[in-house]
Amino acid sequence: MFSFNGKHANVYFSKVLDVKRGMSAPRSPKLQSIPGKVGAYFFGVDTDVYEIECSVLIKGTDREDLWRKIRIANGWLLQDELKELVFDDEPELTYQAVCVKELDIDEILEFGIGTIRFIAPDAVAEGQTKEQRVGSASAQFSRTGIRYREDGTEVTDNYPVYKTGKFGQAILVEEGTANLLDSAANPTQEEVQVEIGQDYYLSVVDGLATIEHKRTETAPKTTIDKEGTDFSGSNDNSWNVGTLTGTAAASDGTNQYGVLQLAKSGTDKTFVDTTDSDWNAGTTNNITVYQTGTNSYITITLPSWDDLDGMNDLTQWNGASTAGAAVTTEGGTTFIRVTSSASAATGIDKRPAITFTNGFTIDFRARTTGTSSFYISDGTVGFIDNIPNTNNNWAWFRIAIANSSSGALYQNGTLVKNLTSQSYATRRILLGYQSAGTAGIIKDFDAVYYKIGANYGQPPANHIYTGDFYSREFDLSDVGLVNTFSSNSTASLESLYSGVSGTNDVKFQLGTNTGGTTTWSGTWSSTMPFTKGDDLTNKRLKYWVHLSMQDSGDAPCLYDQTISLTSGYKTSGTYESPAIDISQVKKASSTLQNWTAYGSQPAGTSISLQTRFSTDGGTTWSAYQDTTNGSSIPGITQTTDLSNARFQYKFTLSTSDVAVTPKLDKTTYSFTTGYKPSQTITIAGYPVGSIGTSANSSLEWSETKPSGTNVVFESSLDGTNWSTVTNGGTLFPAGSDLTGKTLYLRYTLSTSDNSKTPTLGSSITWFIQQQEPNKIKPATSTLRLTPTNVSRWQLEQKPYATGWNDTGTRNSEVLKVFAQEIVNDGKDTGTIDFFAYEEAENFKRYLIDADGTYGFSLFRNSDNQYEVWHNGSQQIVAASPSAGWHHVGITWNSSTLNLYLDGNLAGSASLISGINLTGTNYFYIGCTKSGTNQWNSLIDDLVVSQEFKDINYFVERANSTIPSQNSLTSKVYPFDESLVAIGDSTIVYNGTAETFPIFTITFAASTTNFKITNDSEYVQVTRNFAANDVLIVDCEKQLVTLNGASIMEYLDLDSDFFNVKSGDVIAIDPAGIATVDVSFVERWL
Repeated sequence: MFSFNGKHANVYFSKVLDVKRGMSAPRSPKLQSIPGKVGAYFFGVDTDVYEIECSVLIKGTDREDLWRKIRIANGWLLQDELKELVFDDEPELTYQAVCVKELDIDEILEFGIGTIRFIAPDAVAEGQTKEQRVGSASAQFSRTGIRYREDGTEVTDNYPVYKTGKFGQAILVEEGTANLLDSAANPTQEEVQVEIGQDYYLSVVDGLATIEHKRTETAPKTTIDKEGTDFSGSNDNSWNVGTLTGTAAASDGTNQYGVLQLAKSGTDKTFVDTTDSDWNAGTTNNITVYQTGTNSYITITLPSWDDLDGMNDLTQWNGASTAGAAVTTEGGTTFIRVTSSASAATGIDKRPAITFTNGFTIDFRARTTGTSSFYISDGTVGFIDNIPNTNNNWAWFRIAIANSSSGALYQNGTLVKNLTSQSYATRRILLGYQSAGTAGIIKDFDAVYYKIGANYGQPPANHIYTGDFYSREFDLSDVGLVNTFSSNSTASLESLYSGVSGTNDVKFQLGTNTGGTTTWSGTWSSTMPFTKGDDLTNKRLKYWVHLSMQDSGDAPCLYDQTISLTSGYKTSGTYESPAIDISQVKKASSTLQNWTAYGSQPAGTSISLQTRFSTDGGTTWSAYQDTTNGSSIPGITQTTDLSNARFQYKFTLSTSDVAVTPKLDKTTYSFTTGYKPSQTITIAGYPVGSIGTSANSSLEWSETKPSGTNVVFESSLDGTNWSTVTNGGTLFPAGSDLTGKTLYLRYTLSTSDNSKTPTLGSSITWFIQQQEPNKIKPATSTLRLTPTNVSRWQLEQKPYATGWNDTGTRNSEVLKVFAQEIVNDGKDTGTIDFFAYEEAENFKRYLIDADGTYGFSLFRNSDNQYEVWHNGSQQIVAASPSAGWHHVGITWNSSTLNLYLDGNLAGSASLISGINLTGTNYFYIGCTKSGTNQWNSLIDDLVVSQEFKDINYFVERANSTIPSQNSLTSKVYPFDESLVAIGDSTIVYNGTAETFPIFTITFAASTTNFKITNDSEYVQVTRNFAANDVLIVDCEKQLVTLNGASIMEYLDLDSDFFNVKSGDVIAIDPAGIATVDVSFVERWL
């Protein structure tokens, strides 16, 4: 009988009469014949399809019913796809087959005998689907940064320290620590800053070390107090405060009153005559004041002219007889030059409306090299005569005509000749005329002035015009002692028309005013009639200006006259300070006053100091006494009672040169009080009870003791009984029990000379050495540690020791194993057991912790008990074992949780719904899931099992002399210099044909690639994987998926999906990175 397509043949047939099938599918060799070679080359075997023929009996009630059943059977048999074919004599094996060829039927009445033919393209039968674990994830250990072994060698980060364990090696899981010692690897004496009252532990390798609690006290007093208070003062910026006689406070450039100097003897004075009022206040002679206000000026009174010709424009001489003339410049003077010619008459000619009725005057400046003529005519008569030869020198000429018949010619103010008119019909002024004949005679005309209707007669001598101005008198009294003086004029001396310059001569006369009347000296002086330093009190000054010029058309102009005088300094003066209260000094051991000049002290100047004092509040005073700069104040001794004293100082400034003054910048003064005979100072008590029993102690200080002074220290542990302590000596006897004690210190400073005091250093330092060699509870913020023959040492802020670390921080260590063997398999049973080295300390330490929703943990509490917790509640409490190696295990099923210690049931709890490990990825061994509360000791031979274990298992484990062995239901971590879990990666396969496996890889940690191999072929995926990623490698479908999605694009091009057979060994790379489960169908030939 057989089944096909999920239904048995007896559903459709009355009986299966026969089944014909071979022991196997037909096989034929693959041969290659070569001519001349005996036989053939063998290239393997080809296996054909597997054919099966079945004879069946179909029985109907009649022929019609027979064919109805045949039709139904056809619907079952005739499938277009492979279906399962199972024979009753091999019910565990299945062929994938299809019904082919024709279905023959022999009919006999209502019976039919049919023949059915099946073929199985895959000529093997498929058996059971088997699952097997061929790889387990390694334990994971993490620690950021290096650490050190006991011998001081370095261990790289994320690598554990292994030590001798229960079996072979064991793993150490320690909390982080910080070694506070800078000389950790090469011990030398160190002072370490610590927290008072906290727990510290000093561990040493070899040798021994002393522990001293060090405290440095600040000395409340370092010297004896004084009788009074030192007093000091200064005057730097307040020279205006006090009594100033002949002195003044002046600015130093920053402070308004930063300098003391001599006062000025008077005020600077400046007198200026520049307005018409100024000029009119004086007396004049032939002087005219022009304009008003500040534009006013004075000049010589000159004749009035109708025309003033500077002779720089020839077009003004446009008469018919102008010839041989040209404008010429020489030496800054412009004039018209007429040069005689052999062929033509020459001269300069102009035609003004001349009349001689009331006279006529013409002045001109000429320079000639020969004789020429002039013509002055009113058109009726004319005055015609020669211009004398000046021999090429400039001369002034005047032609003064009284009337139409007579006149006169003057040269440089001297009469040359009288003139008589003659009839002449052309009205003109013709100068330098010369008829043709002699060539080369030069006649230069520099200035020409004329006046119609006036006869000015003879000019002044040498044709020089003058004028005089006598000023008002000026009061010089305010100047005091004169320092500098000067006189300045603003004048115009050049003629506008001729090349002539005038003069401005100023002279002075000094007078003395008495009773409102000034008596003048009567002597005019070209300089001011006094010298520097003269006292000008009641003095008056006036000046005389004499103007002159050889030009009748223009004269010098004086625009202003300025007289300036500066006042000099007084020749001496004083400054007296206000009375200064020095009563706080009581008695002075020393006094001092000094002063500093401002800048360099000029030659001829001096500064002197005097001081005085009063002992009755300023009622009576000592006489002023000369005081040397930088010396003590005279009259005040160490015995002088200054309890109601006042102090004054006086500076005298002098100069022999009123132009300069001494300048005082600053003075300072100080009064130093004397010292008291002695003082005792008590330092506040300091608790030292945490030190316990002392091994030694010392007190140190620095001191300076002038002759006659002393320093004495004392110590006490009760504040009543005192003992003297020498510098560097002990505070109390060694072996003193300091529990609950307080250290008191006091010292006495004394002197027999009140000008001296002993001086104590600013700090006092004591050391107390404790007897306890390791555990420290600091009484002070500084510990002094001294090693002796120590190879390495470590100071940690904790009450116990951990493994040695070099200077600095060692991070905490975390050990965890993948929990998927229990969680993913959906088990409600499990066991975790191991050997742990118990330190028997009262500190909370974890052995097991689990992440996930509900939590699961085993730890030793601070009361030295083991506790098991689940889902936030305590399940078991048991006494922890003594120090040493112990076997620890917990096991659970759906109703029971047991804790075993050394093969004994230490505690049990009933469970309502078992241990819920939802969301659990890892079991943390020797620490919490957050990486704290490390076991700080060794763990060995860890077993994680899917099964609930009875007491026999734990008894056997506790008493075993060999480590645990691998099984299909557990992972074993021996921790023998490795984190790898031992296991069997050999395929267990019973089929006779090769099969294609499906690998399920659950990652326990992240990696960037993964490779699985049967040692001849492999599949490699290059991609980032994270913990809990699930990778499936289906060798039958030749498909790779990650978390349900295809990732064929990450498949290495050289990968081959492989089959497996019995005895194949599966390997993964990286090793220990994941849990690897394989499933396959057993296949049979």
